[in-house]
Parts: sequence; structure tokens; C-alpha cells
Amino acid sequence: MITVKNIIHDKIMKNKTNTLIIIFICILFNCLTFCLNAFGSTPGAVPEYYVKTAYIFNFLKFIQLPVINQEQAISTGTLTIGCFNKNAYDALMNIKGKSIVNPESTKIIDVIYLTSDFEINPDFQKCNVLFITSDQKNNLKKILTLIGNKTILTLGEFDNFLHEGGIINFVTVNKNIKFEVNIGSAKDANIEIRSQLLKMAHNVIMDNENKGH
Repeated sequence: MITVKNIIHDKIMKNKTNTLIIIFICILFNCLTFCLNAFGSTPGAVPEYYVKTAYIFNFLKFIQLPVINQEQAISTGTLTIGCFNKNAYDALMNIKGKSIVNPESTKIIDVIYLTSDFEINPDFQKCNVLFITSDQKNNLKKILTLIGNKTILTLGEFDNFLHEGGIINFVTVNKNIKFEVNIGSAKDANIEIRSQLLKMAHNVIMDNENKGH
């Protein structure tokens, strides 16, 4: 018997380049448990970070990052995603070089790995998107202070991330990965999040107090 899950599984096995698209379809149809199982044997990356990478790739289609700091790579046509976690970095490398096309512009994605010496790492200043993984939870306030008023989309995956000033946070609900948004933090960073994305969020808050920066 041919099922939707079988079709998705066959496509994943036949064409890995379509993996992120298929994962996002699974997200929409609440099939994430199957997705995680399907990638359980994928070497070099934790399966959940493939799911989060699919989310991030699609987030960028619904988010406008204005050019307000000429030092940022966004002014050169490149959209740079930085992260501190090797497994997350390996998953994000699947979207390196891909284009984000929206009404305002077309950007090419770059991905950089940030080491623990991020305070003096010049690559930190190049980021337009910063994925702050749970292993950096204790450094969150320091990271947000370094970001200051720069237009950087901050993504997290742990409790209180939004209330500390993060913009989008991944959460697990009934074994499915979902996301929540802090509109207040987005506005403070001069980042516009379109209504289509907000409608997909598990939770949306307007909290611009108690921030780490």
C-alpha cells in the first residue's frame, strides 16, 4: 500500500537536494516524527537541525532585513547565517549558496561557524542571522549585548530566549518542532516579520522589556 509517508520517504532517498523542501512539507502536515526517523541514519548532523534548517530557510522568505548598517554583509547581496554549534552548522550548510528571493531583493545565503571567542571574532559582525543554540544559553546576555542595535535576526532553542530579547525561538510541542516570535524584539531590531509567518507561529508575544541588551 502506497502512503503519503512512503512517497515522502522515497523522494528523500532519491534526491537529497529536495530534502529541506520535503521536511517543510512535513512540518506543515505535522509529520515531523516521521521526518526525524527518516533522517536518523544521516551522518554528520543531528536530525532535528535539518528540521530547524528547513524552518530557517523558509523564515527568510517572510522576513525583511533592511540595510541600516553598511558593515553588514546584507549590503553586498549576501545573507550570512552564523551559529555556534557544529551539528547545527553541518545542517545549515545544506542551504549555503541558495537564494532567498522576496519582493525587496535577492540574497545568497552564506553560513559561518562561530567559535567560543566570538567576542573578538570579526565574523560575528558579518552575521545577518544568528542561531544561538542551547549550548550557548549561559552566554545569551553577553551575545545580545554585543549585538546591541544591529539588525540581526536572532534565533534560539531554549526557555526564556524571547523574554531575554531573542526574536524567534524553536520549541517542541507534542514531539513536533514549532516556533514562537517576539514582535517587540523584531521591531527594536528594525526587522519586519510578515503576517503569513506570524500566522504559522505557535506563539506570538510583544515583549520589549527585560532584554539582555
